[in-house]
Amino acid sequence: MNMKVIEMISARLREVLGDNRVSFMMITNGSLISDEIISKMIYSWNIRRVQISLDGAFKDYNYRKNYVSILNPFDVVLKNIERLLENDIYVSLRINYDAENYKKIPELINILVQKFSKYSNLHVYMYHLFEMSQNVKSDLLAKEEWFYMQQVLIKAGFLKPLEAYSLTIRNSQCFACSANSFVIMPNGRLYKCAVATKDKSACIGSINEGIINYSVFERWCDPSLREECASCVFLPLCQGGCRAGVLGYMSEQCFTQKEFAADVLRERLKCLKISNKQAMNYDEK
Repeated sequence: MNMKVIEMISARLREVLGDNRVSFMMITNGSLISDEIISKMIYSWNIRRVQISLDGAFKDYNYRKNYVSILNPFDVVLKNIERLLENDIYVSLRINYDAENYKKIPELINILVQKFSKYSNLHVYMYHLFEMSQNVKSDLLAKEEWFYMQQVLIKAGFLKPLEAYSLTIRNSQCFACSANSFVIMPNGRLYKCAVATKDKSACIGSINEGIINYSVFERWCDPSLREECASCVFLPLCQGGCRAGVLGYMSEQCFTQKEFAADVLRERLKCLKISNKQAMNYDEK
């Protein structure tokens, strides 16, 4: 986290857009957040939301993140999350899971419940880690993992059952497809999606130059659908799927629960049935 670079980016954007027209979200591992940085987030950078990823608790987290200069990084990050929450910055905790660690996630969730359940400015959600290459077999445990994770969040109170088994119609494909959405790198370069930032050819410009690579920009914002999407019954749920997957940056393309959507629907119907029954019992009282 280079404070000078962030200050330069923030100052430049506020100069162009005006102080009251733009607010920012920061994606960070949370390891270097301090009281000084939080003060700058609030009063200089106009940051209203911070996303931090966690891959497990204690040894699991430390092993996966593999920090080289921070002692007890898991404890450090938890303390910094608390700092953000105490200062009324909205925090999204993305819990990364895969076939190797998903059974260990409840330990992490229990810690989060104990430390942060009193905060209303906290959002906890799960994210399945996909291979970046398209030439891999689908995760054979995808269904088991996904349902397991939903139950973990529901039990912890971070997710309501109807939210867990939601089949909501989406208004757009993803942020990367929006002409007004950008990923700003620490060096000021602009990309459309975080998963494409290792590809130098995917850079569309910079905060000083603006958009200069219009061919790449238009490729991300292209509203046309693949032939298989146009006739897919799940189109309203994903609007064409992951654009990064379509462009070859990761294996996942379609609606994540596509292969077991019938099971998700069954669980949702059970939840609706329970909710209706509870409402009827309440009316009778």
